[in-house]
Amino acid sequence: MKSKRASFSERIDRVRDELIDFDVRQRVLILVETAITFIAATVATIISFIKGESILGFITLGYTAFMFVFLIVEFILFVMRKVSKNGVFLYINFGLTYALVILYLIFAPKNGMFLYWIVSFPIILCFVGGFKKGLLFSLLLLIICILFFYVPLFVSLTRGGEANEGYETFKVLFIVNYLLTTLLGAVVAYINDTIIKRLNVLKEDYYRDANTDITTGLKNQLYFLSYIQNLPSELEEGDTIGLMFIDVDDFKVFNDKYGHMVGNKVLIKVANKLNEVPHSLLVRWGGDEFAIIERNISKDEFVAKANYLLKSVEGLGSGITISIGLAYYVVDENFDFNKVFNDADMKTIRAKDKGKNCIVFNE
Repeated sequence: MKSKRASFSERIDRVRDELIDFDVRQRVLILVETAITFIAATVATIISFIKGESILGFITLGYTAFMFVFLIVEFILFVMRKVSKNGVFLYINFGLTYALVILYLIFAPKNGMFLYWIVSFPIILCFVGGFKKGLLFSLLLLIICILFFYVPLFVSLTRGGEANEGYETFKVLFIVNYLLTTLLGAVVAYINDTIIKRLNVLKEDYYRDANTDITTGLKNQLYFLSYIQNLPSELEEGDTIGLMFIDVDDFKVFNDKYGHMVGNKVLIKVANKLNEVPHSLLVRWGGDEFAIIERNISKDEFVAKANYLLKSVEGLGSGITISIGLAYYVVDENFDFNKVFNDADMKTIRAKDKGKNCIVFNE
C-alpha cells in the first residue's frame, strides 16, 4: 500500500509540474498587480515631491504606505497561509486602483506628466482580471477620466489653476492612448484566457484518463488510492465502511486457453455485472481483481449485496466465477483503512483456498 501511495503522489506531482495550478496563478497575479500599483504610487510620490507638489506628494505617500501594508497582508495570506479565495482581494485591488486614479485626477496639476501613467492600468486590469472583468473595469476607469476631463461638475472638483496650452491636446491623446492600451490588454487577456481554458480541458482529460481503467471503463487503482486518502476527513465516528475484494477465479486459464482478447471480454462482463447495482466506489484494482467500497450500509445489506454479486457473475456462464473477501468496520477513533484493506485482501485469499466461487467474511 505504501509503495502505491508513493506512486500516486509522484504522478500528482508530475501533473502539477506540467500543468498550471490555476488557484496559485490567480494569487500570484493579484500579488503582482498590488506590487505594480505600489511601485506606480511610489514613483508618483517621488515625482510629486520633486516638482514641489507637496499636497499631492503627501496624499500619494499615504496611499503608497497603505498599498505596501496591503501587499504584505496579501503575501502572508496567499503564500504563507495558502488562502485560495481570491475574489475579494481582486475587487479590493481594482477599487484601490480607482482610488489612486481619482486622487490624481482631483489633486494633480493639469499637466500630462502627472496623469499619463494612468494609461498603463488597462493592461494590468485585463491581465489580472481576465478578458471580461478586465475590459469592463478598464472602460469604467476611462469613463471616470472622461468625466473629470469634460463634465463641468467634475472639472470643478480638480485643482491646478488654469489649464496649460497643451492640456486640451493631452486629453485627446490620453483617451486615444488609453483605448490602445485597453485594446492591447484585452487581446492579451483573451489569448491568456483561451490558453487557460484549453489547459483546463487538457488537465481534466488527463485526470479522467489517468483514473480510468482502459479495459473495463471503471475507475482504477490510482483513483482508489486517491479516494481512500480523502476518507479520514469524510468519515465520522459511528459511520460504517465495508470493502469487498473480488478475484476472478482461474482467470489465467481463460488467458492461456483462449488468449488475452477473450480474457479482456471476461473482465468486461464481470465489471458490467458488478456495476449493475450502485456502490460507493467500484474499481478495477488490477489484473483480475476488483474492489468495492460500501459506506454507511448495515452489515446484513453488505453481505446480501456480496451474495447477489456472486450469483450474478456465476450466472454469466462459461465457467466464470468470482471469490470475494469482505471486511466490515464501524468507524471509531482508532479507525485505519489499511486494516480494512488487509483484512479484505486476506479474506479473498481464504476464499480461494476454500474452493473459490464463495465469500469469506470477517465476522
